[in-house]
Amino acid sequence: MTPVNSAATPLTRLEQEVEWNPSQVYVDLQRACQILLERGFKLAAKWAAEQWMGLPAVNVNQLPPCSIPFEYGSESAAQGQSSPLYCYAKTLMDLSEYAHAAAVLSQASNDAAVNVETMPPPLPDLSPAAVGLRAYALYMAGEQRKEEEFQERNNNNNSKGGIHNPNSDKDCDVSGVGVAISLRNPYLLQLVEELGDAYLNTTILAASDNDDDDDDDAMTAPGLRLDAFGLYVYGMVLAAAQESKLAMPTSSTPKAHKILLQSLQLFPYNWSAWLDLADCAVADRAVERELERDDSPLRLLAGNFMYHFFCAHLQTLHQDHATALAIYQTWMDPSMFGGSPYLLSQSAVVHYQLRHFAAAQQILHEMHTDMPYRLDSMDVYSNILYVQEDAVSLSQLAHVAVQVDKYRAETSCIIGNYYSLKQQRAKAIQAFQRALAMDRTYVSAWTLMGHEYVEWKQTAHAMEAYRRAVQVAPRDYRAWYGLGQTYELLSMYLYALYYYQQAAQLRPYDARMWSALGQIYIHLFRKEDAIRAYERAIQQDDTEGLATQKLASLYEEKGQDEKAAQCYFRHLELRHQITNPNAASDGPVSLEVMLQNLVVEDTEAEALLYLATHHKNHSEYETAALFCSRLLEYPGPERDMAKAMLRELRARTSRPAALATGSRRGGYNNRSGFEFSP
Repeated sequence: MTPVNSAATPLTRLEQEVEWNPSQVYVDLQRACQILLERGFKLAAKWAAEQWMGLPAVNVNQLPPCSIPFEYGSESAAQGQSSPLYCYAKTLMDLSEYAHAAAVLSQASNDAAVNVETMPPPLPDLSPAAVGLRAYALYMAGEQRKEEEFQERNNNNNSKGGIHNPNSDKDCDVSGVGVAISLRNPYLLQLVEELGDAYLNTTILAASDNDDDDDDDAMTAPGLRLDAFGLYVYGMVLAAAQESKLAMPTSSTPKAHKILLQSLQLFPYNWSAWLDLADCAVADRAVERELERDDSPLRLLAGNFMYHFFCAHLQTLHQDHATALAIYQTWMDPSMFGGSPYLLSQSAVVHYQLRHFAAAQQILHEMHTDMPYRLDSMDVYSNILYVQEDAVSLSQLAHVAVQVDKYRAETSCIIGNYYSLKQQRAKAIQAFQRALAMDRTYVSAWTLMGHEYVEWKQTAHAMEAYRRAVQVAPRDYRAWYGLGQTYELLSMYLYALYYYQQAAQLRPYDARMWSALGQIYIHLFRKEDAIRAYERAIQQDDTEGLATQKLASLYEEKGQDEKAAQCYFRHLELRHQITNPNAASDGPVSLEVMLQNLVVEDTEAEALLYLATHHKNHSEYETAALFCSRLLEYPGPERDMAKAMLRELRARTSRPAALATGSRRGGYNNRSGFEFSP
């Protein structure tokens, strides 16, 4: 067995070693898929199956025994009298008859009228699997009812008006925006109470051996019990109750993350439980600090690969995509999970977040070619094609997505991106609204719809869409950044400053966030703060050159000529790299070649003229002449100024004493290393 080192994360201060045995993982994932399917957790089963199929080939005739305890196996091995009811309820669950499934495992109701707010208590003597199934069915019934109520309110809003047209006097609300996001599951309180009572009767078996007498006493204790999946449902319910700000029945009600941890200790292959645990950690910093402690129960799971997948997912929630990518790439080794569709798609998404568009596009294109019926992460692929302005590929992707599943949120998002690229704003907004009708927590649809309203100059609707995105995902920087842009358009700079600060806090390594802050500081006449913001943008690799040009202007105003010249020159370098991406592969580029291939626009003309003046003032006449010569074809006032400077340079260089035509010592060799403001 070969130990595998995972990349460092906040939950792994030191690198953890995982004993990697593909045959053992193969057997465990195979059994985990069967158990998850039997218990009704389809998404977790799908995720486990993707990892299972990503494993390398193993000898199926020499597989080790499964390490998952038998007690999480077939329900037929549990109490025999419950098996018919369990089988019937599970069938109803598969048919999405959630309330009916919960009622089958509940006591008979004495009320003639059906009350959707409550469900009769569970049958006595249900097995732990049946208790978990009933609770999950009841929770899903409440979620189904909540979605139906959302759609009813949404339809009422839509009946009052369609998409707002700027050429029309008729106004309307954004589809779904006027509907409250925080609708409550009607069965939450009942589930908290019932599962809380069952939790009190539950004996959690530790990994170490327990006293036999104590086990006998625990097994004969009366009351319903929760196994690993019942605990997961209980943790999920507690998390939903906390999010809905539901008053807990008692002050001793446990925290959601503690229950989820207990569930994972018993059955670590439930990816849905890991996702909910990550949400708890992100929502409450105190919970994350508790999980990071050396004595945390989570440390007991560090030897399982699921723990490291969880760490990578947590880093994406914290916007630390570089760390997440390092973890994903470690586990994408062909000897481990090299063929996992999940890891491939997640690595592409992380590349996209890091703005490595070429790498992300290649991965997603290959995935789309190999698995054309898989729509997961294809909305990200459409975003990349939109940025690349590849209308042909985006059209083909939209066509395939419609053929695969027309009524999928990702499909509507892809269609919206296509219409947006074609400048058909109304159709794009309609597509994003359809996506939200299918999944109102779809953050990308809210954000992209806000972008469309900004382009349509409908700032009120744009701000409302962005706010809904913030409500759904407070740690998604895109909506905060969009709100900042919208308020900047309205010249409400203090509001814009707040939202840009939130975006920069979530994404401190993104130069665009700091450049936006710098621009707002300029509007607020806070030039020292603007300088610090632009300097931070340069530190975070301002590849577009926006920060370097703005910072150069600020340095010029302060009379710091040397720093201004360094920034202007760096700006020209970046613009040359953008227009000539393959030039760097051929080795260092001379100044003459760079200027010859430079595309000159207003900002570049300003930089060229300043650099020419700067070198002239330092008696570097040949270098100054190079910058002036590049302006001779520019159709602006800088051309006339460059011509006049060239005449002056020729006059000076004709004198015998004017021989200092070389570059000053040091030149721009350290142009990225000058000291920033404190």
